Amino acid sequence: MKRILHRHYGAPLSVLEVENSPQPEQVPAGSVRVRVVLSPIHQGDLLGVAGSPAAGSTTPISEQGRGPGVEGVGVIDAIGADVDSDLGLAVGTRVAFFPTSGGWSETIVLPATATVVVPDAIPDQVAAQMLVNTITARMLMRAGHNSLPKDQMTDVVVLQTGAGSAVSKLLSKMLIDAGVTPIRLVRSAQSAQVLSDVLPGSPVISTDDPNWQSLVKQHAGDRKIHVAVDGVGGPLLAEVATLLEPQGTVINFGTLGGETTDIRWFVPRALVLKGLSIAYWFNESAEDRKADIAAALRLANSNPELFELGGEYSPSELTAALSHVIERKRGTAFFSFRT
Repeated sequence: MKRILHRHYGAPLSVLEVENSPQPEQVPAGSVRVRVVLSPIHQGDLLGVAGSPAAGSTTPISEQGRGPGVEGVGVIDAIGADVDSDLGLAVGTRVAFFPTSGGWSETIVLPATATVVVPDAIPDQVAAQMLVNTITARMLMRAGHNSLPKDQMTDVVVLQTGAGSAVSKLLSKMLIDAGVTPIRLVRSAQSAQVLSDVLPGSPVISTDDPNWQSLVKQHAGDRKIHVAVDGVGGPLLAEVATLLEPQGTVINFGTLGGETTDIRWFVPRALVLKGLSIAYWFNESAEDRKADIAAALRLANSNPELFELGGEYSPSELTAALSHVIERKRGTAFFSFRT
């Protein structure tokens, strides 16, 4: 079978390679083997390959190499003993999977509990990316709610940076449905129009507009902004900080800005900066995790337009696949193992 891996940390275009490996034959108890159809290339995957601090601390890579890829969609082709029948799994069942390691592979073995049966109505490209993005958005929403002052729980305004990203669009939808007003920041007027067309219902402002901060205040009106959800970092975050109420909170989950953030603006306003990573999802309650999966299935079925479709690349097109994501920074692409 083909799998994509790296033996050293570094620039993805330099260190990732395709290798032919034996297919895993043993399926441990409680596990399933999945023939992968599609696995998305997330920015977080590439940060992990590069050994970036934004992906957390690095661990030594064994001689067998490290396989990126944490989610995807595929078909079960073998089931180990003692798999809970309540999961509804059988050979031939199409499933989304998360979390795993080495998802950029033709075949993977993972715990049965890390799979979700996918209804026929949900396309492969949507199913392949629905878990990481929706779970992250749900975690952000909970973190934002918990950061609000207890007397400021109604008529809430939340500031969002990088609002055109996959996670941010899902978060915006959830906020609007909950009666919260997200004020969404994007980089250009063109991006603002595209986002407004895809998901109307709350303000979208381009930070290319020299008056964008005044526009944020105008849309907020008399309402105070206590929480900003940031997926960009860099210089923009310092400007966002000036719009928050003293002792407000910025919840950061990404670094699309790609630059060091100056947090000196946080000190005079006594702001809180929180980092959020999906790596800590299992610290959430079992009830919340179950609700997150249900929300992913619901949104993938009812609002597939919130999941950006993209290019499918075979392992032999490794360079093109990586370039698709690296050059666009927000572009969606998938490794395809269709037969």
